[in-house]
Amino acid sequence: MSRRTVAGSPAIEVTGSVPRSPAGVPFGFSAPLGAAVVAAACLCAGAFPSAAAARLWLPAAAVAAVAFLSRDWRAGLAVAGVAFLLVDGFLENRSGLLTWHPGDGARLGLLLCVAVLGAALGAVASSPARDGGAS
Repeated sequence: MSRRTVAGSPAIEVTGSVPRSPAGVPFGFSAPLGAAVVAAACLCAGAFPSAAAARLWLPAAAVAAVAFLSRDWRAGLAVAGVAFLLVDGFLENRSGLLTWHPGDGARLGLLLCVAVLGAALGAVASSPARDGGAS
C-alpha cells in the first residue's frame, strides 16, 4: 500500500495504487517533433509518382503515429495542419505554392480524422483497464 498526501490534508490509504508518470508526451515536444516527422514523411512521399496514393497516405500515417504516441489530440491536430500545408504546397503543387482545389477539403479532412483517431487509440491503449487495473 502507498500513502498519498495532499498539502494540508491527512494521509489517505489507497490500496494497490502505484505512482505513475502522466501518459503521453508534452505538447511542446510532440508538436515540433511531429512536424519534423511529417516533413521527413513528405520528403519520402515525394519519391512516388504524382498519382500515387502514397503521396497522401505516408504523411497521414506519420500524423496518426505522432498522435498515437503523444496521446494528445492538440498535437495531432497541429501536426495535421503542418502536414496539410506540406502536402498541398510540395506534393500536390510545386515550389511551396499553396492553393485550394476541390480535393483539398478531403485531404484536410483525412489528415484531421487520422490525428483524432490516433490520439483516441493512444488514450485507449494507455488506459488503466489495459494495464491490468492499476491506476
